[in-house]
Amino acid sequence: MLLTLKIQLTLSAEQQAIIDAMSNDGRMMYNHFLGKLKEHYETNKSLISYYTQQKELKDYKCDYLTFDVKKEILRTLHNNYSSFFKLIKKNKDLNPKPPKFRGKDYFFTLSFTQDFIIKENILKISYSNYRKLEIKLDYIQPIKDLICLRNK
Repeated sequence: MLLTLKIQLTLSAEQQAIIDAMSNDGRMMYNHFLGKLKEHYETNKSLISYYTQQKELKDYKCDYLTFDVKKEILRTLHNNYSSFFKLIKKNKDLNPKPPKFRGKDYFFTLSFTQDFIIKENILKISYSNYRKLEIKLDYIQPIKDLICLRNK
């Protein structure tokens, strides 16, 4: 069973700037690989595989994203594209549109699978070059004696 807890973060100006920069890097990376996918699809009428684009991730440089977060962004893009192709196969009458580029004011949601830890009410998020963003959480533990099965 998965348990989620929605909390409101109180961020300082510096922390907000880092979160915005991370979101912007994610948006730029999404748009970059989406452009490559669209270009390849228009010329070859086929989709570049996720693993082919994942090999290009090493060469894609950005300031605030770790490799795991980059993989999650790429996975999101490919899920969006495969959803588009499934809609085309099922219902051509709906006239589905391919995924769109994200604009400059778009806040890109990032998925952290391994690069964070919550310890003593402090959320620690790792970002590139082994830097950490530490955010104090203001909440009471919702379930007493909750045991996390994973350390990260």
